[in-house]
Amino acid sequence: VLFRSNRGLTPERLKVILGADYPKIMKVLTAKNRELGGKHPARQKIVDAAQSIEAFRSIMKGLSKDEAMDMRQIILREPDISPDVLDELSKTKTDNSYFLVSLARNRNAPPQALARLVPSESVAVEVWIARNPNTPPETQIELTNRKEHHEYEIRTSLAKNPSTSEAALRILAKDEHATIRALVGRREDGIVPVP
Repeated sequence: VLFRSNRGLTPERLKVILGADYPKIMKVLTAKNRELGGKHPARQKIVDAAQSIEAFRSIMKGLSKDEAMDMRQIILREPDISPDVLDELSKTKTDNSYFLVSLARNRNAPPQALARLVPSESVAVEVWIARNPNTPPETQIELTNRKEHHEYEIRTSLAKNPSTSEAALRILAKDEHATIRALVGRREDGIVPVP
């Protein structure tokens, strides 16, 4: 039996699976864990790949398309992922909304990575781009043009984002929806007066 995950694997279930070999196998694993200092080498490769573009490219070599997408998602979950790696991830051609939302909402994402994600087929992706403080002014302006009913949240997110540029706020101050105009008018920075 091949396990991709040990989710749901309890010590009792492991004893059943390993049977009489359980004590011997656990003794070997415990010794190996001590030898490694509690750090699994594969885990360290993931951490390194999230922090270094060279390590990222190295870990991606030879992976199938599905394996590569799985690896990108694993690396994207790293809390200390570097802007360079996020920029590289933004070049991924995919319609995987979970991946794209995770990238768009990452506070380490550099402006060019966020700009690369627009336009998106997913409103959720563009909402997170609108919320991200690193979104460049040109991209914010592009997002102000989302006028479909289901795209209202994109403009609302821009109006609430303290990093939204004055140029984008000026456009939102004239939005067809009173709520968006009110959000711009209530901003503490008072950058843009609402007509």
